[in-house]
Amino acid sequence: MVDKAYTVWLAEVARGNEDWVNDNHTAALLTGAVTFDPDHATVAAVIAANTEASDGSYARVALGTETVTQDDANDRAALDCATVDFGALDNETPTAMLIFHLVTNDADSIPVALYETGFGSPTNGAGFTVSYPNNVGRLANAP
Repeated sequence: MVDKAYTVWLAEVARGNEDWVNDNHTAALLTGAVTFDPDHATVAAVIAANTEASDGSYARVALGTETVTQDDANDRAALDCATVDFGALDNETPTAMLIFHLVTNDADSIPVALYETGFGSPTNGAGFTVSYPNNVGRLANAP
């Protein structure tokens, strides 16, 4: 589930400029204390306020199999993607994952959401995957 969404992304959705299924979305891992500012308008701003993972084998991962499902029973649209696989990481303790709309670089890419739930365990060389079935994002009516 979206722990925290960025205002710039919500505005782009409302303007019709964001296409979850066809745009390029990427995941990055953050370590250490995480600072969330909903008004960060670029990935560069988010990274400047936080520490990105730096393990020798770490790399950002492009999201795959992005889908949108209309969920009438729960009055929402559910955004999903395939499990995000960062591969084997050594000496990292991811504390959050940033999802962003990749344009060309961090200065013009738009942060989508920050996820902190379920993070904080050391990787110790093991494969590190993140799965949020039907919960990457939800656009819903307020209760």
